[in-house]
Amino acid sequence: MSLARSCLTKRWLILCVDVVVCLAFAVCASLVATRVYPWVAGIPSQGITLTSLGIWAVCAVLFVQNALILVYVGWRGERNWDFLLGHPSKSRTILVYSVLAIPLVLGVNIVVGALTVVLGVQHNQSALYPLQAGDIIGQVAFGVVATLVVPVSEEVLFRGYLYGKLTNLGSSTRAVGLSALVFAGAHAWSASIGNTTLVVQTFALGLVLGWIRRQSQSIFPSMIAHACNNAFALLFVLSCVNHPDLGCART
Repeated sequence: MSLARSCLTKRWLILCVDVVVCLAFAVCASLVATRVYPWVAGIPSQGITLTSLGIWAVCAVLFVQNALILVYVGWRGERNWDFLLGHPSKSRTILVYSVLAIPLVLGVNIVVGALTVVLGVQHNQSALYPLQAGDIIGQVAFGVVATLVVPVSEEVLFRGYLYGKLTNLGSSTRAVGLSALVFAGAHAWSASIGNTTLVVQTFALGLVLGWIRRQSQSIFPSMIAHACNNAFALLFVLSCVNHPDLGCART
């Protein structure tokens, strides 16, 4: 009994290390862009942020971060694609839940958005990224990274590897909840910029994506829903950037 408990504890520790390593990739890529690169280039790094470096630096950092995560998770998952991607018994299941996932994601956004209005909480995600009005090429590049690269990588990590490992360590219900919690925590000081309502929104989104993953037995429906969620958010941000007269311009 003690041996079994010891093995279980070891598996939990290994999983925690895996998550920390993946998050470290994100931190290291940002540090390279804001600290190491300016030092190598002979540019004073004091006060340099991803925003001040420009949209192409942000795209590069996000691409490198997510590429490293995919490589690491693929290696740790021993390229067991059924484990990482899921293996539904019927392809129709993927289609049904892919369609169902979109209104569920929209519903989460509407509910949290309404909660934000009721509580009088203001947040401005358009200030997080160096998107410039009229910079169509930069906006398209960022859109590709945000709506394709990021959802694929994050779903493989959170609803693929992490969900699978958590399911093996306990119930699938707990796996949904814990993967959503880690998902929200990972976004707390990036996409959610520390805003409580956005963190809650990310957690709720993680629960929806986890539920879709469990029901469909595949990460493809949650991947599609995640991409749609990012696309909806990006459309709002670009509206703010390109049309400051709407009242949501950067401050």
